[in-house]
Amino acid sequence: MIKFDANYSLYENTPVENLFIMQFLSKAPSDYVKMYLFLLNKAYFPDAEPTSISSLSTFVNMDVSVCRRALLYWERLGLLSVTFSSTEDDAEYTVEFHSAKDIFFNSQPYRANVLYSDAEFNNSLSEIFKPRILDIQDYVFYQELPKIYSVSSELVLYAVQECVKKHSCEVSYFVVEKQLMEWVDAGLTSPEAVKELTNQITEYSRELNQVLKYLGFKRTHTMPELKCYTKWRKDWGFAFNTILEACNTTTGASNPNIKYLDSILEQLKNNSVTSPKEVREQQNIQTSERKAIKELLFFLGIAGSASAVHTRLYKKWTKEFLFSHESIMLCASALDCDSSSSMSSLDMMLEALYSRCITSYESVAAYLADLKKYDDYVKLVNTHVKGMLSDTERTLIKTWIESYNMPIDVILYAAELAQSTKKPWQYMNKIISRWNTNSVKNIADARADSQRFADSQSADTPKSKKSGFENIDNHSYTDEQLNSLYEKFSDD
Repeated sequence: MIKFDANYSLYENTPVENLFIMQFLSKAPSDYVKMYLFLLNKAYFPDAEPTSISSLSTFVNMDVSVCRRALLYWERLGLLSVTFSSTEDDAEYTVEFHSAKDIFFNSQPYRANVLYSDAEFNNSLSEIFKPRILDIQDYVFYQELPKIYSVSSELVLYAVQECVKKHSCEVSYFVVEKQLMEWVDAGLTSPEAVKELTNQITEYSRELNQVLKYLGFKRTHTMPELKCYTKWRKDWGFAFNTILEACNTTTGASNPNIKYLDSILEQLKNNSVTSPKEVREQQNIQTSERKAIKELLFFLGIAGSASAVHTRLYKKWTKEFLFSHESIMLCASALDCDSSSSMSSLDMMLEALYSRCITSYESVAAYLADLKKYDDYVKLVNTHVKGMLSDTERTLIKTWIESYNMPIDVILYAAELAQSTKKPWQYMNKIISRWNTNSVKNIADARADSQRFADSQSADTPKSKKSGFENIDNHSYTDEQLNSLYEKFSDD
């Protein structure tokens, strides 16, 4: 047995025919050349030779499909003979090399096989490329394309024709393949489909330039803008006149552009607005809404234009709670707070009304009118304590008078007790609720109940050890002292 040692191949050369370099290498795809040279090396030095297509693809770092195409490409040129055990990825293969000089100068069958296997296709190809003269490799390239991309020969010829028109008859095979790949990726499988799309893109391009002119731009569109416009027309289903109508909604923007128009059209799509008439109606609604918010903010004393928060709140009140603008303004007129908290106070009021199913203008007006009957009482109480003329105070007064049947002089006595507290209205509610439980309905009973409450709290308080003052009697508490006791123990 005669053989080289394991390291011999690392220091030896793989001979490559000059004819291969001059006649075949320059036009072949780089991956195909890499495959040819790798296999040629293994033919001379077969140590660790990959035996299957999958292992071969790992060695050369190429997809299995590309490996198969490369082997078949060189076979069609006559430089290799290839056999596969199956069509599977792990199929075994055999390769036999042929001399490039022998094939090129002496063996003509492979030329006939290439030239006459599809004579009609080759004649059409030759006609498109005139006056360029195609060689064997050119025919092999283009004959493989229908198989590689599973398309018709007509689509390949149309791709060649369009690329020759756009560039020249010297256009590269790779340019044609790239164009064909784009069509296949777009789902275009026939020349008719490509022509239809081309006409559509031409129409979209013309329309988009009109849109840009309408927006004030003195330039033609860019490819990303055309892609966006195609989305509006093809995916979202907007007609050209609808898009132009939507441009009118950008007049208030400081810098209207395609991106801004895209956001408007997306909002229209989400609202199922598709016709110019519906766009105008939507625009009128938005204009009315902006005016309504502006009126509300002015009434509340809020300076500046409406913020996103203001708009979101107003939409919640009108769209979700179903309040009319008149109902909202009516509630705003019932507020008694500064502008910094007016929107949040209004939101709280409207949420409270909504929770009670009071949403129509008539029911809101009736509810507020009913509460306003107690405004004088609220103002009277507020002469003793710090408070506002708000829905909360009105509700408390109404509860004390209607539900508890508490006389106003008793309520005012509670206000006197609450004067020095941090939250007087809450403090008053605790006292009056206690009086209601204890059936207190007049001043005398209120004072007596207050004394009893103070005594009970005093008795429950641990007494410190007395020293020398055991005989001192307990004294009576003043209203102010009772007040402090109420605050202390009611907070507990």
